Amino acid sequence: MARTDNVFESRLGTYIVPVNPLGMDLLLTGTNKYLNFNTLNGSTGYGFRDNGGTMEFKNSGGAWAGFLGLGGGTITGNLTITGVGLFADGTVSAPSIAFTTDPTTGFYHTGTGATGSILAAINGVEKIALTATDLILSDILTGGTAAGSYLSYKSTTGAGTAAGIAHQWLGGTNGGTVIATMLNNGNVGIGTAVFGTSAAKCLALTNSATAPSNSADIAHLYSADANGAGTAALAIWQEYAPYAGISVASTTKIPVVVNGTTYYLLATTVA
Repeated sequence: MARTDNVFESRLGTYIVPVNPLGMDLLLTGTNKYLNFNTLNGSTGYGFRDNGGTMEFKNSGGAWAGFLGLGGGTITGNLTITGVGLFADGTVSAPSIAFTTDPTTGFYHTGTGATGSILAAINGVEKIALTATDLILSDILTGGTAAGSYLSYKSTTGAGTAAGIAHQWLGGTNGGTVIATMLNNGNVGIGTAVFGTSAAKCLALTNSATAPSNSADIAHLYSADANGAGTAALAIWQEYAPYAGISVASTTKIPVVVNGTTYYLLATTVA
């Protein structure tokens, strides 16, 4: 074991240790100094350096970069986090996960616990919010650009409950009004999520709260009570009023099933 000086000693010719059994601090005096490995020193080598007071590192064959959280830096390769990565919340104008060429586009966080949200911003404008209960889109949901593009979505990866709601559209104040409902059994409801017993693949219309009035180039199909409460019937309000009290020589019968009984509507091509 050869003594190199009165502070360090060399062991086996491969490493040095402090003479003091309690160890010692290592101080590199001066600024912009390097701690290199292997055969190259300075900027061309790899290791650690002081860049004007900012600590940086460099892998062999890589580039000098700052330590994350210690003055910033650029990652030129892949970043793998095997533990938990913690980020600042950020804001809509300064996302905590952003992009070099567009620093106002990225992801940020608000709230805590059950009220916390992860949000996405584009050019400093909130576009997507993911909360504990909702996925909120601030703009139109659009399919692809090809002529055959379409949107396909499903409510569950399981079998689904036959009479359970598969899709529902809500409007009004905070979604307080049911606009339309689709069940897993094919039922479609306009303004309702309630269907008759054993109904499947049916269209249901709830009674209109306000009877429609004439509108240009519009015909209304809705539900209304025909003879007081409890007599809901299919109703039509159209711009072109039907004729009454005329007779024609040629008519066509159109079958209509009402509550299990077949009735016939007489139709003619004579104006």
